[in-house]
Amino acid sequence: MNLLLTNIPKDRLWLFIALTIFNLCAIFNNGYYHPDEHYQIVEFAEYKTGRNAANDLAWEYQAKIRPSIQCAIFFLMVNIFRFFHIVDPYDIMTIVRMLTATFSVLVIFNFINVTKSLLNQKLRGLYILLSYFLWFLPFLGARFSSENISGLFFLLALGKTLKAKSDYNYFIIGLLLGFSFLFRFQTALLSIGLLLWLCLIKKSNFSKISMLILATLLTVNIGAIIDYWFYDSFSYSFINYFIVNILQDKASSFGTSPWYYYLIEVSRFGVLPISIMIFAAFFVVMAYDRRNFMVWIMLPFILIHSLIPHKELRFLFPLANLIPFLILSAMGILKEQINLSSVGLTTFRLFGILYFIVNTAALLIVMISPADDEGRVTITEFIHNKYMGKRVSLWYINSANPYKPIAPPQKFYKDGNVYPSRFDITNKRLLYKENHINLMVIQTRDKLSNPDFFSANPTKLIMYGIPKWVQSFRTFFHYGEPNKAYELLEIVRP
Repeated sequence: MNLLLTNIPKDRLWLFIALTIFNLCAIFNNGYYHPDEHYQIVEFAEYKTGRNAANDLAWEYQAKIRPSIQCAIFFLMVNIFRFFHIVDPYDIMTIVRMLTATFSVLVIFNFINVTKSLLNQKLRGLYILLSYFLWFLPFLGARFSSENISGLFFLLALGKTLKAKSDYNYFIIGLLLGFSFLFRFQTALLSIGLLLWLCLIKKSNFSKISMLILATLLTVNIGAIIDYWFYDSFSYSFINYFIVNILQDKASSFGTSPWYYYLIEVSRFGVLPISIMIFAAFFVVMAYDRRNFMVWIMLPFILIHSLIPHKELRFLFPLANLIPFLILSAMGILKEQINLSSVGLTTFRLFGILYFIVNTAALLIVMISPADDEGRVTITEFIHNKYMGKRVSLWYINSANPYKPIAPPQKFYKDGNVYPSRFDITNKRLLYKENHINLMVIQTRDKLSNPDFFSANPTKLIMYGIPKWVQSFRTFFHYGEPNKAYELLEIVRP
């Protein structure tokens, strides 16, 4: 075995390991991290397949503010799958995630090869490891979300920029930046930062910049054609988005946060000490290397997002794959600026060991966890496979319906043999239907807040949406909300 491994170049070996881990995330991270990942891609695409009605879609469809390129890609994929008789929705989404994970790894591989020469030679091995295995990157890399796909196209554009010479190269960069924009409009801030760096720091000539801008505009108009196919009318969805969410401030109706929100959220969910390292790296590069392209790209993006009232951590996800290069750039600067004593070197090594332990533990936990905090799709997939063709009465409390977690219908995963019904817990007694499989889905916090009800109504635990031991580790790492996970119960016949 050792002989086999020694014959494999190290970069190819790490690529193989990364492909394995990213695809394991794709298999186990079922469901969706945020509803937009499902309702504004999958359900939108199902409208074009004829399996959804326009009135059943999220409000963004009527407002025409969603870029439709990702819906078009999913529409194409799902029709190909169904042509080859792959019709199970859970199998379809697993394949989509695996394709996304593979694409993510290949894009990261390309970026590593372009940028590793810019780092201290002694740090390049660590850079490769961080680029693939920083704990949240495999999880994000498996998501068929606008945040991930737009970030990957920007990463391709940035890699191309760093080695571009001819006008043709700049045309390709413009196309890639345009596609990044079409997947998520907010990445325009990244593109503007890169354009400023090209003009003011790299001093790219007018011809090259013109080719970049021309290609970007061409791509934006390709997006308008796709939007015409999707919305059945011509409009630029990014203009609609700006009017509705920025000028009319519709986004703020979903909640507002103070300017320092991202500092708190990255600290909480980035996992200590890793989040400290990310912050420290950013400030070190800003202080010592202001001409670095990372500063010009990341700073405007973070500042403007901090000024917009409605904030969510996922809005920063397009930056995720840039973090390893940021950290290693900072380490290279510190290596030149600071001559560590033996005590400082020992402290640094101890910190590295602590980082390795925490990162490995967090990666293992996130690798086998569902994408959400509840394990909703884990529950519905179990019901789909276990009770196929049988009549199932599924009772739920409050808003814990796994088939409809938010207002728009979730038709993609809907099973015609499952009949969800909301149960008013003040009724005291559970209802039992003859000739049905009688099930109940609850959140752990419902059971904890209603002990008398569950002691008076015998039920049998079938499964947890997220295994208990995984929940404990997720709570320790501040990943997700405690006691929010779903439990599937069998109602015992009276």
